[in-house]
Amino acid sequence: MGYVYVLRSGSENLFKIGRTDGDVDARIRQLATGNPHPLTKFDVIQTEHDSLCETYLHRMLRSRKSLASDAREFFAITPAELAPVIRDAREFLAEFVAKQAEADRLAEAETDGVLLKPGDPEWSVYRSLLAAREEEDTYRYQRQLLENTIKIAIGRSDGLESLATWKTQTVERLDQAALKSAQPDVFKMYAKTSRVRVFRLM
Repeated sequence: MGYVYVLRSGSENLFKIGRTDGDVDARIRQLATGNPHPLTKFDVIQTEHDSLCETYLHRMLRSRKSLASDAREFFAITPAELAPVIRDAREFLAEFVAKQAEADRLAEAETDGVLLKPGDPEWSVYRSLLAAREEEDTYRYQRQLLENTIKIAIGRSDGLESLATWKTQTVERLDQAALKSAQPDVFKMYAKTSRVRVFRLM
């Protein structure tokens, strides 16, 4: 069992969100060394899925990330704004984790060739899913446009200080087509056949 902690920096509207599998108070004492203001507990979520919970909160508050210093995991937000985000994390993740586990279990099952008739609940979820995907696609294009704007500003440099980096890296990838053509027996020896369930909307 782990903990996701939300700590307030002094009386400021500045909060640190992190996780630990140990004692939260001990973690606060560790963090206090490098912080100019005392850190106090605002909220703590005890969960077996602390990594997922921490990531969820970080992503929901991405635009509130503090740019005032190099300190990590700090977010500029008021207590009144933060409280419902934490409440939402508790409620959403409880449902998300359970349904993800069930979907993962069913992903391993062999299908029987039958198409079921959807009822009103399934149609309602379907319409919500279409709307969510539409919104996701809209923001994906907007995100790509904004990222490209930053990349153009970076040009041939390594990045923009405190904002973003865009460094050249060396990556090695297996050329499967070339291996299959040059050494078909070797390729076949290490190729694995697997069965997966593919989810497609109609």
